[in-house]
Amino acid sequence: MDIPNNLFPSGLEALLVFLAVLILLVISFVLYLITLQNTLKAIQSENQRMPPGQVWLLFIPLFNLVWQFIVVSRVASSIQAEQRARGVEYPDPSVNNIGLTYCILNCLGIIPFVGALARLAAMVCWIIHWVKVNAYRKQFLAEPFIPRADDSEIFGYGKL
Repeated sequence: MDIPNNLFPSGLEALLVFLAVLILLVISFVLYLITLQNTLKAIQSENQRMPPGQVWLLFIPLFNLVWQFIVVSRVASSIQAEQRARGVEYPDPSVNNIGLTYCILNCLGIIPFVGALARLAAMVCWIIHWVKVNAYRKQFLAEPFIPRADDSEIFGYGKL
């Protein structure tokens, strides 16, 4: 049985498909970083655990393998600090958990054979993390921050 030649893409077609997928991934990653940056901007400066612009350091190759853990942890701790400042007793740890899972699976993606499955799972965790962080950004922007009065202000003797 003869296999028709047009079943397999030519080198140029394969390159164009690869470039299209790469461009889509880069655009998605830029939108993700914008979400992280805007979430940090929506958090009061005293609750930010990192400057918002530092998320862009994730574009540095190899450095990003370590920096992703730091960014995910600091964004999550910033969200938790903002929640505490807004009166939430038990801040949600799931943003940190799913973010760290994404980072670990992303690093496992370099292992042969297991890597493809780890990358697929990392992409799912990445999307979940992105959605959760964006939900907190929307919440922080929708509900303006109102500082709570401490006891010294309530009883009228001023801050010490």
